[in-house]
Amino acid sequence: MIKKIRAENLDVGMFVTDFNTPWLNHSFVGNRMAIRTVRDIANVLKQGIVEVYIDTEKGKDSLKAITVDAADAALHGRLREEFVAAPRPGGDPQGETPFEEELRRAREIYEDAKEVVRNVFETVRRGGVIDGERPRATVTKMIDSIFCNRDALLTLVRVKSFDEYTLCHCLNVAVLSLHLGAGLGILQEELVRLGTGAILHDIGKVRLPAELVRKGGNLSRREVALVQRHAAQGADILFQCPSLSPDTVLVALNHHERYDGSGYPRGLANLQIGKFSLIVAIADVYDAMTSSRTYQERMSPTLALSRIFEWAGSYLHPIYAKQFIRCLGIYPIGSVVALDTGEVGVVLHENREQSLHPQVRLCRARDGRALPEPIDVDLLDPDPSGRKVYARTIQKVLPSRTAGVDVDAILSSRPNPGGAGPVTAIL
Repeated sequence: MIKKIRAENLDVGMFVTDFNTPWLNHSFVGNRMAIRTVRDIANVLKQGIVEVYIDTEKGKDSLKAITVDAADAALHGRLREEFVAAPRPGGDPQGETPFEEELRRAREIYEDAKEVVRNVFETVRRGGVIDGERPRATVTKMIDSIFCNRDALLTLVRVKSFDEYTLCHCLNVAVLSLHLGAGLGILQEELVRLGTGAILHDIGKVRLPAELVRKGGNLSRREVALVQRHAAQGADILFQCPSLSPDTVLVALNHHERYDGSGYPRGLANLQIGKFSLIVAIADVYDAMTSSRTYQERMSPTLALSRIFEWAGSYLHPIYAKQFIRCLGIYPIGSVVALDTGEVGVVLHENREQSLHPQVRLCRARDGRALPEPIDVDLLDPDPSGRKVYARTIQKVLPSRTAGVDVDAILSSRPNPGGAGPVTAIL
């Protein structure tokens, strides 16, 4: 069984299965380790690691350890208490472009942006110099889309391509960074520079061996050192492009720095890192956690936000991290949720003033059977019987793999245009 325990309560004989820190944010080989000596425990504490996950089937248990479900539930409860009353930042929803209309345009922008980034990476591979105008123009279109409808591009961030991870990751980090930047009140010209830095933040990976980029987990110390070089290499690449601003270039260099000084390559802390890099660091960590890799299962958006909340003030800038949560909502797009009716669905949009009651795309009826086609429902709809306030409420968040739900397919599908109607219609 996987349990969570404070690092100070580790004991010889335990097996750490997750250091509960952003990847490569510690000096250990891989993210798992058997605790064989007191010195191992001292090394964990020296890294500034506060809590870790242990596997009690591979090592000792402890009465001070709690189950993952209990730990996650407690953390999400704290998150809900802090953010449930806070409306999601943004303009008047009534003035936004309708979601389905903007989603069509957002898909075109996203695919065009993918081609731009692909061409940029290929230019660098051939030894050429980047044309900074194309990424900047792409980012400007992204910003326009976000201000037209804040959810359209976010939906595409959730639909990930395993085969084009680095490419899609760069786009997703740009979209997420722009959302956070807009939520912080950053003006358009600064947003363009922020987004350009975000979309190019991993350009240094072009200089890494392809098999090393794909390998990801359980790296040797030499491989870890090689991967960490991509930050400085990316800055060197972007520095050769005169049309890019210095704060855009610094994003490539500093996006793995951490608020508490525990990051790399220079161990900078707090505002030494730079505003843009602090923003991109949060988007980078979130997208990495919610992506499937050869060495990592995809984390649910809700759990990933709980981790962001947990790391606010240590690895991540506290104000920016909490604003990021407000921007995405308590139940981000793509969260798989079980409702009190027994139905299961995927969060489609957040209701900006009522974050606990988002719009959901149902995929399973209350008896557990898969619906022939998904149905969109609004959790703000009242209960027709009058026995409770709302017809449906979220009972809990489900891991997509455990629930047997293909989130990408559900979000990409076309719902029943008639909607769900009364609750009894899909029993």
